[in-house]
Amino acid sequence: MISIIIPLYNKVKSITQTLNCVMQQSYQDFEVVVVDDGSTDGSIDIVHKFLDERIRVVSKSNGGVSSARNVGIKEAKYNYIALLDADDYWEPNYLEEQVQMITDFPQAAMWGMGWGYIDKEGCKTMQAHYTDTPNLRGYVDNHWNKTKKSNIFCSSSVVIRKDVFEKVGYFDERMAYSEDLDMWWRIILNYPVAFNSKILAFYRIDAENRAMNKEIPLKHFLPFYIEKYTDYRLENSDFRRFFDRFCISGVYPYLLRGTYKKEVKHILSYIDLSEQKFSVRFRVRFPKLFRKIYRFIDRK
Repeated sequence: MISIIIPLYNKVKSITQTLNCVMQQSYQDFEVVVVDDGSTDGSIDIVHKFLDERIRVVSKSNGGVSSARNVGIKEAKYNYIALLDADDYWEPNYLEEQVQMITDFPQAAMWGMGWGYIDKEGCKTMQAHYTDTPNLRGYVDNHWNKTKKSNIFCSSSVVIRKDVFEKVGYFDERMAYSEDLDMWWRIILNYPVAFNSKILAFYRIDAENRAMNKEIPLKHFLPFYIEKYTDYRLENSDFRRFFDRFCISGVYPYLLRGTYKKEVKHILSYIDLSEQKFSVRFRVRFPKLFRKIYRFIDRK
């Protein structure tokens, strides 16, 4: 059986569709824990209209999505935790496919499913797969080498064993952004994981409060990564190169704008640029010139 955790804060426009996609799953052996994180827009009233004994509501004062997820995980009755944000969507066979993944790859601690975007018009766009194995279904032997991106796993496309949180910790409530990536990394560094590139989960990109829609102050996420992963960088060269690329991507917009100079300098001091490609080193040292050259080539 699966416990589905839905953190809810002011999602009156989307929570009906999200709950409907859960109730319409082909696999029906689950509970739903909706954690109301202090909603004020009436969205919790919509949840109460779903008269299904499998849905439980846990109410708390507003503390952020990490806090809400953590409460839900601790409240869960079952050992398999499926995360779903209150504005995202699953295809009807999502849970069925995940249960089959659990059966076929029992050594994994986390099972990820391919995911895409839903735009404001409701159109679906495919997204996540590993660079060298776009049709992967199985254990991931080296996540850090297999992807050039950090977002193969999505907050609404994973199932995680509940006992895993006892070892790697819960979602970091200090982090205002990218708290989900932090969780995936901690799991991947400590346990086998499995992935199915079939696109069955969708992330709503027009939703309010999405981090991808905002300029994010560096202090809200990258310093926490530096703090947590220093030892892992020393122990795992593949992870170090991946981590450094992630940090470079994170600071590059601020290098271009010349903002948060102190924070950018601090973060770059941890990065070994000698392990990066020439184009990456050039981009860090001469960000504005790199952008001009890139735009010139792109117009050709």
